[in-house]
Formats: sequence, C-alpha cells, structure tokens
Amino acid sequence: MVICSQDYLGFIVNQILMPMINVALFTIYTGVATKEDIDSGMKVGTNHPKDPLELADFIGLDACLSIRNVFHASLGDSGRALFLCNMLIMLVALDVN
Repeated sequence: MVICSQDYLGFIVNQILMPMINVALFTIYTGVATKEDIDSGMKVGTNHPKDPLELADFIGLDACLSIRNVFHASLGDSGRALFLCNMLIMLVALDVN
C-alpha cells in the first residue's frame, strides 16, 4: 500500500509512532506505569496488536533514537519536535533490544 501525502520530514507513520514510543518510555522512566500496564492498556484500550514498546523493539531502539534525532535536528524545539526520554538513550547505550 502506498499513501500519498504532503512531502514532510519523517513520513506519516513516524510522525505518529515516534512520539507514542517516546511517551511510553517516559511513562516507565518516571514511574507512572509499568511495561505491563502500557502493554495491556494499549492492546485492550486502543485495540493495537502491539504496544509501543513492542513496536520499538521491532523497529530497533537505535533506529528509534536515530529517527528522533533527525526530527529534533530539523525541527528543533518547535511544538512538533519530540522531547527525548533519557531512558531511550540509556537503552541504546546498553544495546538493549
């Protein structure tokens, strides 16, 4: 399937998915929820077949960090830029996938 859209940084799916992955990591990092909470909440509450953390593992944490860095380098601190959860940097540094 091909989706035609306006030419913009990061593709449609990455524009939506990367903030979701980052917020899921931030939710764990700050102690708001556990991985299991996010897993069941997203699967049951939104009917997603995979939760954001499973998707991050599938994509690769290093790829997620790289995509986030491209967004930040291009968009800076604008409203569409992604804040960076330190947990993502730590997991990539530890090569956890």
